[in-house]
Amino acid sequence: MIGFGNAAITPYLHILMYHIPQFLKDDTCLKSFTGQGVEKTNDIVRSIYHTKSNRHDACKEAILAVKRIDHLQDFERVPHQYTKQNNDYWTNDIFLQRRKKPRLCVDVREEEVPMTQANVDSMSLQEIKDALKSLSIKTKVRKIDKLREILKKAIQRSVQD
Repeated sequence: MIGFGNAAITPYLHILMYHIPQFLKDDTCLKSFTGQGVEKTNDIVRSIYHTKSNRHDACKEAILAVKRIDHLQDFERVPHQYTKQNNDYWTNDIFLQRRKKPRLCVDVREEEVPMTQANVDSMSLQEIKDALKSLSIKTKVRKIDKLREILKKAIQRSVQD
């Protein structure tokens, strides 16, 4: 090459100039000349060296890791074949199984007492709003006394019907 002495030509340039045309003719894979495998091996060896403590032989671990990679390189992972056995599991069975398990925190709810006019007087503002909402009554009134009157009238109408 003009401008470069023989000592200045790196191995990559040598491969590029003299061997690539031959590989293209022979349909040989060019990927083997990328140096990617050497770089990956270097990364693994460096990580093993820097993570092992004094009680381990880092060199031995690195050599074993490289050998393990070389040995497993020709194998491909075969995914596990799954055949669905029970089509109703996710729709029914899982709920039944979960109901059978004991619960650590159980919310004990009081039995619902039917609404009467006497109950309305002891209800809080939020309970009155919820009761009106359950009866599908919408109002802009905010005073508790007027909301109680509306709820009592709604209860009277539902009893009469």
